[in-house]
Amino acid sequence: MHPKPRQKMPHNRSTKPNTHQARCPNCGYDPSHATCPARGQKCKSCHKTGHFSRVCRSKPKHTRAVMAPTSSDDETEFFVGSVSSKSAPSHTSWRQTILVEKKPINFLLDTGSEVNILPLHVYHTLKLHNPTLQSTTTTRLCGFFGGKVQPRGQKRLSCEVKGKYHILTFLIIGDGEPVLGKHACVSLNLVQRVYTMINDDDVYEGTGCLKGPPVKIKLTENATPHCVHAPRRIPLPLHPQLKAELDKMEKQGIVTRITEPTDSCAPIVIAPKKNGNIRVCVDLRMLNKAVAREQFSIPTLEEVLGKIAGAQLFSVLDAKHGFWQIPLHPDSQKLTTFITPFGRFCFNRLPFGITSAPELYQRIMSDLLVNLSGVVVYMDDVLVTGATPEEHDARLRHVLQILQGAGLKLNKDKCKIAQEQVHFLGHRLDKHGIHPDPAKLDAILQMLPPTTKEEVKRLMGMVNWLSRFIPHAATVAAPINALMKGDTEWTWGPAQRSAFRHLKTLLTTAPTLAYYDPTKPTMVSADASSYGIGGYILQKQEDESWRPVAYCSRSLTRAEQRYAQIEKELLAAVWSCERFFIYLRGLRVTLQTDHKPLVSLINKKDLCDAPLRCQRLLMRLMRYNCEAEYTPGKDLVVADALSRAPLQRDKVAEPDEDLEGEIEAHVHLITTQWPASDAKLVEIALETSHDRTLSAVITHVKDGWPKYQKDVDPELKRFWDDQDKISLVGGILTYGDRIVIPQSLRQQMLQRIHEGHQGVSKSRLRANQALWWPGMSTDIAQYVQSCPHCQDMQPSQRAEPLMSTPHGSKLPAT
Repeated sequence: MHPKPRQKMPHNRSTKPNTHQARCPNCGYDPSHATCPARGQKCKSCHKTGHFSRVCRSKPKHTRAVMAPTSSDDETEFFVGSVSSKSAPSHTSWRQTILVEKKPINFLLDTGSEVNILPLHVYHTLKLHNPTLQSTTTTRLCGFFGGKVQPRGQKRLSCEVKGKYHILTFLIIGDGEPVLGKHACVSLNLVQRVYTMINDDDVYEGTGCLKGPPVKIKLTENATPHCVHAPRRIPLPLHPQLKAELDKMEKQGIVTRITEPTDSCAPIVIAPKKNGNIRVCVDLRMLNKAVAREQFSIPTLEEVLGKIAGAQLFSVLDAKHGFWQIPLHPDSQKLTTFITPFGRFCFNRLPFGITSAPELYQRIMSDLLVNLSGVVVYMDDVLVTGATPEEHDARLRHVLQILQGAGLKLNKDKCKIAQEQVHFLGHRLDKHGIHPDPAKLDAILQMLPPTTKEEVKRLMGMVNWLSRFIPHAATVAAPINALMKGDTEWTWGPAQRSAFRHLKTLLTTAPTLAYYDPTKPTMVSADASSYGIGGYILQKQEDESWRPVAYCSRSLTRAEQRYAQIEKELLAAVWSCERFFIYLRGLRVTLQTDHKPLVSLINKKDLCDAPLRCQRLLMRLMRYNCEAEYTPGKDLVVADALSRAPLQRDKVAEPDEDLEGEIEAHVHLITTQWPASDAKLVEIALETSHDRTLSAVITHVKDGWPKYQKDVDPELKRFWDDQDKISLVGGILTYGDRIVIPQSLRQQMLQRIHEGHQGVSKSRLRANQALWWPGMSTDIAQYVQSCPHCQDMQPSQRAEPLMSTPHGSKLPAT
């Protein structure tokens, strides 16, 4: 008897399961069979037994990215790229390792994905101080093969790429691999769209000079000219570099040598660049006091919104050395005369540093591109938009033809062509409209909760100052405010955490936060603590109230923490202005500070009289039309709170220029030219530390001087009047760019000053190049008059200066 043949299974395994009928959860086939074929079988996905891979519930969902999310009133769905932990070989060349919260993570670059993905197990490796996720209950991730994945939450994280920091938002999912979406890939310069519409290099080459009538610098009535008759000291080793830079500017037609007398003449300051070259900075602050303001119109947010409605593509064109492309009228050229060790020069083009330059430039560019549909002009930036690629390209070609015909040159490195998202006028523009730049709110949104009653007091000071704009501020802040009561035990529970989150939301939304309007009076408020700096920009509203527009803060580096207090305060002011550069260009700005010596330093002091680090900071501040104003600390509560709860530097996207590096390079440039050997500088630093008076001065320089002179020790009152000139560099006190000599070395310095037995005037002139101490001028006069050799000599027998310079004789090296 033959055995009965085995009966075939009543289903076709190659047939896709019918989703309208019940299927076996273990094998995915018709459940009518007597024995499930998946029994005892190992899953190829999760390696567990009892089911097939095709129905594995632990299997990662493979999805493919599309360009845009689909949204409804209740839920937003995003199609994202593959988040499988088993990547296809084709993905290997589309990967990049970046630092997220200082941890290296390898990402898949998906230029189609709208979002950034971070698996939960990778997120846990970051070991964040505050790992709490923001809720994303209305967000779903969808794929082509069905199913939806709901993220566990989202988190804004600091990412470092090529030495620059960025803040990105990540959706946290249960399993998969890290993915960077298209917007992150473009903003981090990890991918670049190949766009070949602009092929004419003529628009990029050369310096450029706009055709048309030259502009004039208008002066106010009763303007008084300011003229210096001798150049500032330039270190002799830098003379060849300075001459080469002046020759280059003269060859390009930027400046012209001048020999005839002029009523106005400004000094120059040399600033080192990162590449070892130098930058010639003309100090035009005195001229600016006599310059009349040009009336012009900066585009408001409403005007920008009206011109970009429906736009899908954006291009931002940046002019190369914008002001230097505008010819200056011959009658105004002499106003810009400046003096150097190699003679006097004047500008043929509109110079940087003139307060009316942004207004003149805006007027010319607006006239050049007037009434062009989809085109917005803001200073040296031109925004071109289009609803379709064809419309965008046509508008861009038209704009380029106009600019080329006018002789304007563009900066190729800074132009952004055919982007789906750009930053313009302090906002982020994309096809969905205008969005506020998240960076201007990070100082508040990422503020850590207070840990002491003193920190609560500062937080509530800021909240109370803004309470007139915050609905029900007292009610919301009640749980936190209760902690300041003397008999209340410190506790930071759910009520306080909820109130703190609510307050941060209220501080960063309307009506507390105002929309930027370039037509309104603008003020920057900045403050520095021992470990952080903070600031915010305010604008005056129709009801005469000042409301915040944006916030900023960051922690100080270890080197910056050792700055003198006046240097920290100036650093806070300059850094805040640079963070708000997009808002301040071309505007007259009030700079609010609670450090009274800083007011005269910014408004009146000569650059050479400022402390070394302040000199470089003041050079950077010259690009803004700022006037410092003193405000008592009790009224500077917002900036004070931000400076004492700063963002860590690794979470702040710094400007392109390295501010700390530039400051230290400038200090090194000056100190290396001091006429003293390294051994002598070490001796001066040692004697300074042993000098009781100078040690007390160092303490006040670091921690700040008393507010009133009566509170200063009598021995220090001679230094109190010059507190805005005194700083500390490498253990040596400096007076401007001169060395403060301790008491024990002053007699020795008097002997060196008087070498060659020169008279009182020339001895003073020699000393003023490198040395200072209170009463130095009197001490020099007494020493020279008491010199027995000089008393026996006839005036005609006295020695000439050892080395002549434009300022007199040079102090002999010690």
